[in-house]
Amino acid sequence: MNSRHLLGRTQNTSGSLFTPDFGKSPHVLVGRDEPLEALRDGLDNGPDDPRFTTIIMGHRGSGKTVLLNEIENDAASAGWIVLSTDAVTPGIHERISEAIQEHIDGAPETPPGLPDGRISQRETETRLGPSMLGWRRRLRTEMNGDWSVQRKLAHLGRHAESNDSAVLLTIDELQAGNRTELRRLNADLQHITKRGDLPVAFVGAGLPSIGYTLLRDPKMTFFQRCHDDTIDLLDLQSAMSFYKRTIADGGGDASAKAISALAQASAGHPFKMQVLGQHAWQIAGAPNSPIDMQSVELASVSAEERMRERVYRPLWTSLSERHKSILRVLVAHGGGMTRSEMGSAVSRSKSDISNLLRELHTSGCVEHAPNRSVHLGALMPFSFLNDVVEDENTYEVSREMERAAREDAPDTGAAVDENDDAG
Repeated sequence: MNSRHLLGRTQNTSGSLFTPDFGKSPHVLVGRDEPLEALRDGLDNGPDDPRFTTIIMGHRGSGKTVLLNEIENDAASAGWIVLSTDAVTPGIHERISEAIQEHIDGAPETPPGLPDGRISQRETETRLGPSMLGWRRRLRTEMNGDWSVQRKLAHLGRHAESNDSAVLLTIDELQAGNRTELRRLNADLQHITKRGDLPVAFVGAGLPSIGYTLLRDPKMTFFQRCHDDTIDLLDLQSAMSFYKRTIADGGGDASAKAISALAQASAGHPFKMQVLGQHAWQIAGAPNSPIDMQSVELASVSAEERMRERVYRPLWTSLSERHKSILRVLVAHGGGMTRSEMGSAVSRSKSDISNLLRELHTSGCVEHAPNRSVHLGALMPFSFLNDVVEDENTYEVSREMERAAREDAPDTGAAVDENDDAG
């Protein structure tokens, strides 16, 4: 398959339908029908339904952003005003205000329609709903750019309500949000959606860690009252269905054994499924050659390296030292141990250990076995964490050797800066 490059050169593309990048919608969405339908029902029912305001929680690469994309598309198709942003950097309110202005400015003065400029009532209702274009155009003249975000959202909500429509605000990456800004937004939405009962829906997404950070903040009552939906890793059958359909639709082929091996190696992690599939496709030379077991084995090595850099390492970096201390103990015991062994090895109270393990489990770092033992989880594999601990130990040994060398050095009589050994 040939396509034109942006610079005018001809490039060969493989036809792969895998999308190995965060937040990009997959060729086929599997295993997410239930949460999507529940969210659609909640938005359709309006402010009285708890799901009208929802927070989606899931591990890095689990497909949170994909779910946001899906529900945004559904709402836009129904004629809703959709405001989408993220909390990665400060300035949430400014970005929401810009999104509102963009929608208002984007409302055409003359509705697009027939060649002579006419537009049928049926076409208007099919595409944007009754009078949708009209009330959006009115907003342009009514809304003051200096209004607060709360006032702008309330104004949008009132207009939407009177025109049998609604507003959807989505915010991704909640775990990275500025706490002061999120508290302010929490209060704004509380006044608009809960107290004002206006059709301004909210769907946020964040890592599971917000369950014991953001959602425990006593000043975040709106977010705490939102319906929470935790999306888990996909089951084996869903992963196999994904590989079968994505490979076949791309014109490729793979044996049943290779499909099963891909599903097993992905561990049901959506991002890893995409990375693994893309590497296997390229290694096999698909679609000209079928994906075989050797392709899967080689792809697994490459995919694991990508997971280290994009998922495992960022997760490790985000953990507190208290959480890391528990994981180091697990590594020292080969990746798993009983709870009683954990209690003997860690100098913390039983309740503290229990809380830390629960939070680590929520983050995908540990798993609990039926025999009450604790093991490293899918997002903190032993091979990766063992390398991290070995690097830390090497660093500590180097520091000790450097310190010893300085202490053994002969005294030349020169003045020594008292802060020279501060590191």
